[in-house]
Amino acid sequence: MKKTNVIVLLFLLAVLVAGVKADQFVTTNPALTTPHSFNIEFVEVGDPCNAGTDGWQNTTETLGDVAYKYRMGKTEVTVGQLAAMEYSINGSTTGLTSTMAAGGVNTLRMLTYANWLNAGCPTGGNGLVDGGVYNMDWGYIEPWPNVEDQWDNGDGTKNIWRHKDAKYFLPTEDELIKAAFYKGGSTNAGYWFYPTGSDTAPVAEGASAGTNSANYAGAVAAALNAGSYPNTKSPYGALDMGGNLWEACEVRYSTGENQYMPGWAGCYIHGATWLHGMIGFEVRTGVYYDDLGFRIAAAPTPVVLSADFNNDGTVDACDLDIFSQQWLTE
Repeated sequence: MKKTNVIVLLFLLAVLVAGVKADQFVTTNPALTTPHSFNIEFVEVGDPCNAGTDGWQNTTETLGDVAYKYRMGKTEVTVGQLAAMEYSINGSTTGLTSTMAAGGVNTLRMLTYANWLNAGCPTGGNGLVDGGVYNMDWGYIEPWPNVEDQWDNGDGTKNIWRHKDAKYFLPTEDELIKAAFYKGGSTNAGYWFYPTGSDTAPVAEGASAGTNSANYAGAVAAALNAGSYPNTKSPYGALDMGGNLWEACEVRYSTGENQYMPGWAGCYIHGATWLHGMIGFEVRTGVYYDDLGFRIAAAPTPVVLSADFNNDGTVDACDLDIFSQQWLTE
């Protein structure tokens, strides 16, 4: 191995083997008297430039292909994590320590939460609109007007709703489907039918140490604490990706275009809530359900590349994948 690449490779290896990591956030009440800290755990979703679905679960649209690495919330956002935003605005401590998955959340609140996290959890409501993820006015959002400010999808297209420098955001439907169903380990590994790393439907039951269990079909008449099935995991290690709550995400607003509309066109994926029967995957539109929750996704630790390994004219996540495979096999 070339010595000049040892440091780069060691850093790359650290990214490749990274597992669950928690990001810590600190906020305070408007009186600036009592700081409050909370964590959000993330799992690494690798295998950039993976193949999308092909005839999977009788869908005709190709889904799940993501050209970059990213992180996905290990669990759905909890009542306590979401309440931290209200604490910063008005000092409310209601639900601040709750670990129950947060349901009944409207999508506008989700978007402001992502902006608030991205802004560093400021006190007094600052960052809810100008948090640097979604271009918001009160009650609606707009695309980022300058192309250079839009999120690069890594495949020659842009996500016009997400800022290029976003650290925390609602996942797109592709990001969520990949984290839930993609088998991982290569760029053409295929998809499990259920988001539990299995083609067999999970057991509908209450909190369990089982390896293929979920809260759906009335097993429990409410949403459970996040992580109530610690041994039932998606291929990348995320929990509760089937059952408990619908999860909102950014959805493509026009067939054939890789542009997303967060907010008023919610996407509720990999089916079943505590009330409904288990399905592998479903998309619904709307803005509010009592059993609608969400999880936060995040940008990965950046890796700087300088070579266009696949000769497509850009240095992007696909080059990182080729680079890692090349050096790990030499």
